[in-house]
Amino acid sequence: MRASLSQLGTVVLLIGGTACDPTFRLVTIAPLARPLPDSCIQTAFRLVARPVRGDRGTPVRPTWTIAGLEVSPLSEERHQDSSAVLRLSVYRIGKFGKAEADTIGRELGETLVEVRDACGGIGPPGSPPYRIQRNKPGNF
Repeated sequence: MRASLSQLGTVVLLIGGTACDPTFRLVTIAPLARPLPDSCIQTAFRLVARPVRGDRGTPVRPTWTIAGLEVSPLSEERHQDSSAVLRLSVYRIGKFGKAEADTIGRELGETLVEVRDACGGIGPPGSPPYRIQRNKPGNF
């Protein structure tokens, strides 16, 4: 059976329509006085975060959940002044409400602080342990 060009156009339009749903991210950043060893960061994060699991308890894929949402990979951003930040994000369709962002952000922030502490890191003097940025436009 052959599909006409107009039928194909309709299918493309329907599929493409879902890609326009607005996604937002909640980003939590923990400042570091100095960069940490990547191997320590990843090991500590695996101990703190929980992998997405299937019905039989085996990991489905190498993603992690915090507050019931899939978390982007933990990243460390290094700056030229020898400082750094740890960063975690969660994404979803639809905005995060303030109370929800505070709750999820706190859990993400506490996770970052646990990872930092496990690796012997410290924050810069006078800086908060972490910052929460909510409803940043983002894509999955």
